[in-house]
Amino acid sequence: MQMVTHFLVGIIIQKYLFGIIPFPFDIILILILAFLSHILVDCLARLTYHTPSPQKGDKIWLGWHIVIYVTSFLVFIIFCNSYWLVMIVSILFDIWDWYTLRMIQRHFKKNPDWGKKYFLHPIIDKVRNKCFLWLPDLTYEHKGIIVEIVIIISLLLIIIFF
Repeated sequence: MQMVTHFLVGIIIQKYLFGIIPFPFDIILILILAFLSHILVDCLARLTYHTPSPQKGDKIWLGWHIVIYVTSFLVFIIFCNSYWLVMIVSILFDIWDWYTLRMIQRHFKKNPDWGKKYFLHPIIDKVRNKCFLWLPDLTYEHKGIIVEIVIIISLLLIIIFF
């Protein structure tokens, strides 16, 4: 799913678990769960319009990604005072595989296999294939945007009203 979804799930984890068990164990538990929440959230990405490669010729894809980047930025700015660490931890999978590892791989681009190896996302693929294969696959369908909008709004409502 998109960055904003990971942020919101991390915020919910911290909001509802902080102080439940004695400090510092609550912080440790929150960070572990925020990190692991990435697996669950990405397993549910089959329900959303989430193509594995850019669809730059598709105006809906382009518009959706502009909305998502702006929304992710706004959520980070609005919640960063209290939740910055959990938001970063909730996207560590992507920070490592999509940004850090890709930069390293580009450096070694002479070896064509480098661009195909990721460290953390194969874990998500295994969990998705074992536990979530029954979900409908809307990866390339624009109606998957509606599903993610509903998820994002639901998460925001949980944060605000509960």
